[in-house]
Amino acid sequence: MDNVKKILNIVRDGMTAKLSNHVSEALSDANMAIANEPASGRSRDLSLMAERDAILQRFVIGIESKFDELTESTSKEINVLDYGSLSLVEEADLEAIIAMEGMISHARNCDISEYLSFTTRLDTMLHGTRIDESNNPMDPEQIGETFKEALRPLGMTATELLVTYRKFNQSVFHKLEDVLTEANGILIDNNILPDLDMAARSRSELQNKRSARPQKIDPTDRAFTAESSVVESGSGSDQQI
Repeated sequence: MDNVKKILNIVRDGMTAKLSNHVSEALSDANMAIANEPASGRSRDLSLMAERDAILQRFVIGIESKFDELTESTSKEINVLDYGSLSLVEEADLEAIIAMEGMISHARNCDISEYLSFTTRLDTMLHGTRIDESNNPMDPEQIGETFKEALRPLGMTATELLVTYRKFNQSVFHKLEDVLTEANGILIDNNILPDLDMAARSRSELQNKRSARPQKIDPTDRAFTAESSVVESGSGSDQQI
């Protein structure tokens, strides 16, 4: 476990450094964009540049804690909501929330190869711990939620949040594949499934060879394919039968 924790700490430190640089860029871009928004959608005294160091500190602490939780035996503290204190979500706030959820989903799907490789390597390291979206520190949802919590003390308006989330998406999520590639590289350097990606490529090559054989037509494809093209694809007598 000591060696596992040592490797995880290397990954943690590398990822927080790289992610915080991208977050800093997002905050700088968001600050400029917010300044161009109508005054009605802006806080009177908000300056993301003045708050940048504090935001980055909260973000780094949040990401580090997610890595540390992987090797801690103590269970996470459960937050009990006081439903009496909850208020209805404003429509503008809901727009920002939905936007972030969409960004998270898109980022997870776009970087699926590097993401799955990292998850598999992490899962291999941590025997008895299943790694999934709920506890993977590099999952877009974990990164996005950490950023949201880092912004929370600022009391930003819905417009400011939406603008900042969009800049975060451009500066962080759009570059997440490179971050995950580096994370995988650190694990490979530490001999954690170094041949995993090679094996995946081998399977891909094998699949390409198989694709050269006559293929059956998927029922869904057949439903939206012209009848003539179906007949052409099955030129052999056995396929016509």
